[in-house]
Amino acid sequence: MPGIRLALLCTSAILIASVATAQDPYSEFRIPEARSFSSLVNARAQWSSSDGGTSGFHSEIRNAFGDLSAFARWHTESEPHTSDLFVNAGGDWNSTSDQSAYFGNASSSDRDVTRYSATVRAATTRYWGASAWGFDALAVASYSYDRAGLSGSSNTAVGGTGSINTSGDVFHRYRGSADLVLGPGYGRVRDVTGVFDMQVLEERLEATGRLVHPLSASTRQRLAELFSVSGEFLAAHDRPDRFFWREVERVLREDGAIEAGSFDAWSLMRALEPATLSVAITRRAGWRVTPGYELLLNRGHTDTDAYNTTEVYLGGILVGSSASQGSFRNDLDQSSGFATLDASVHRPFGMRWQADIAGAFRYGDGPNRQLLASSDLGLSYIVADRWLATGAFTSVTTSYYHEGTRFSPAWAVRASGQLSYFFEDRWSAFVGVDQQQDRAQVFFNDTPESPAGFQRQTQVQVGLTYRPAGRFEARGLGVAERVTPGGI
Repeated sequence: MPGIRLALLCTSAILIASVATAQDPYSEFRIPEARSFSSLVNARAQWSSSDGGTSGFHSEIRNAFGDLSAFARWHTESEPHTSDLFVNAGGDWNSTSDQSAYFGNASSSDRDVTRYSATVRAATTRYWGASAWGFDALAVASYSYDRAGLSGSSNTAVGGTGSINTSGDVFHRYRGSADLVLGPGYGRVRDVTGVFDMQVLEERLEATGRLVHPLSASTRQRLAELFSVSGEFLAAHDRPDRFFWREVERVLREDGAIEAGSFDAWSLMRALEPATLSVAITRRAGWRVTPGYELLLNRGHTDTDAYNTTEVYLGGILVGSSASQGSFRNDLDQSSGFATLDASVHRPFGMRWQADIAGAFRYGDGPNRQLLASSDLGLSYIVADRWLATGAFTSVTTSYYHEGTRFSPAWAVRASGQLSYFFEDRWSAFVGVDQQQDRAQVFFNDTPESPAGFQRQTQVQVGLTYRPAGRFEARGLGVAERVTPGGI
């Protein structure tokens, strides 16, 4: 009998847990299939000039500036895979000319700066069937060219003696880099913020009296999926909100959930109000462990050319001169690799609580054998339009190896917390505490040395807003507004 009772008790516990999980919209949420493409080209130019003077003095400054940039992004996401491809290219130009004259003495300078860059970033996570096994890949390649030129001259004359000086230097930097990260992973983490946004919307529609009946399970699921992809509307529109809310209205209308099949102005504006005033909260659910390997390659160099000449005149005759010039090159080549391990657990506890834990470990196979470990803890409590409490702890530890010695680690920790309360048309209060402490790594001629000392910083913020009274009247329009503590 005891064995049977124990078996029945375990079975009941499993069934209760299964029912609780099945009724949890956060655990039930699945990523909808979506694709987007966005591209944008920006260009601008500016010209300016100024001049002025007084008796015996005159100056003039001219500047020309311009930049051109273009980007394109392809994004696809679904339960089986997520992929991103981002391409960005651009350049900018800045030229400044400065001339001045003062009682026969003259000077001028010219500065030209040019920059070009291009970046390609591709990332994907793919799962095998319906299992939690997947594969992560990230590749980033970039190239940049920078040129800065500075030249100047001055002509001075005192009595019968004069001198002319010219100087200049030109700097070139050519730099390319590649970053490749590959690794298998087990587990799934989903962004379930859309579920929270859906729940807030249903509560607000009910409060405004616009909701005809409670939303069906399928409508809640469709709205959560729609909120989860709301940011992608920006790929097609400069003002995406009205297009997004048109789709929200369509889903509600198909369910027959809103009166007259559409929002009125009052309920729409209420729906648009942020759920939290101070911090945007991201809700995630699931866990994932990903070992991998990261390869970093940097190639390039810098060139610097400089010159200086001076000529001295006496009575208009050259009596002396000097000149110097030099060229320098600095190599930017560097290669390194890291074995990596990332793990994270994210759990929403209903609509109000959110817990997040993440850790990362990296070990470099370069000459310094860098070891890095980091951890992040977060806990949030949310009551839409009323309370928000968050706490976070972050730590990063780094250690280097040099000439047979493993140095004691450098570290940085940060703990923060905040509590905010909002009671519409009456109270708004905020308390925040942030403390950071670190023991920084010391380098001498690019060689690591043992860390020493520490630095601590503490910040406390307190804010309070109180509205004792307020009113607005426009009798001719039939408008009379008073403070409404708590809002709706």
